[in-house]
Amino acid sequence: PFAAAPAAACPSTCAPSSAVAYATAAATATAQRDVDNLEAALAQEAEARAIAQAEVEVQRRRADAAEESARTAVAELEADASAERRAAARGRRELETNNRELRAHIEHAEAEMASAAWRAETAERAAASAAQAAITAKELAQQEVWAETAEATAALEKRLEEAERALGELRVEAAEAA
Repeated sequence: PFAAAPAAACPSTCAPSSAVAYATAAATATAQRDVDNLEAALAQEAEARAIAQAEVEVQRRRADAAEESARTAVAELEADASAERRAAARGRRELETNNRELRAHIEHAEAEMASAAWRAETAERAAASAAQAAITAKELAQQEVWAETAEATAALEKRLEEAERALGELRVEAAEAA
């Protein structure tokens, strides 16, 4: 609000009260510029915080997408395991029906069933392992997002405190100059 007057505006012949008014106006104008600069810096800090929060949201969505992908993979592995179990059960029924006809055929079918059961167990273990990996990946992603958020928040809060402290000092100086 006050424009700083050039030095020639108040020659040495000014009355003392005019010189004080001139100095007060100049100090107030300087303080106002400093306040405006600090307010602009605070606005930039708020924008930086919004950007950091948007980045956190992107990371959270990525973690959710990774978890969903892992769940889909687990569901597919479980479906494969279920299909293998059904195939093994079907083979056992066929084996029991043909048991009276041909013993060699039974032994061959039993070997196939054992292999199918092994594959089913392997698929189940893989599904359990994938589920655990998905949980671990989500937890790690959340920890990373929380750590980044905490870091960004702490840095922004520190800068905000510094800006507020500087603003307080400028207000004190302006009050003292007035």
